[in-house]
Amino acid sequence: DFMSYYAAQRIKEARGETGDALMDIIGHMESTKTHNYIFRNEGNLQFSNQVQNWGFDTPVLTNGAAYADLDNDGDLDLVLNNVNEPAGIYENKSQPGNYLNVQLQGSGGNRYGIGARIEVYAGGQVMMQEFIPTRG
Repeated sequence: DFMSYYAAQRIKEARGETGDALMDIIGHMESTKTHNYIFRNEGNLQFSNQVQNWGFDTPVLTNGAAYADLDNDGDLDLVLNNVNEPAGIYENKSQPGNYLNVQLQGSGGNRYGIGARIEVYAGGQVMMQEFIPTRG
């Protein structure tokens, strides 16, 4: 086990030293690439693993993801941030459906309507989205 042997010894040596010793420890840590996981919502709280069907079976080191409608077709596409490799960009090729495009306009200092909430009622269901462009 890496932590039990190499790191324990080097941490003892690193006490009282600069950050160089700690960086040496980090440099010796191994990383293991693995494929990402992705699931399809089948409805009724059921999900199916789509790793191979959707091309997510290549081992990578991914540390972030974002979604946006990159091709302006109304569905969300996926971008994965891979460490020391090109980003993964996945186009959503689902069947065309219905979507609503809303342009918010606020007043005063909030001209983009940040914090606005939109509720849509359809088919006996309520769908809600808040416009919060930042996270964290």
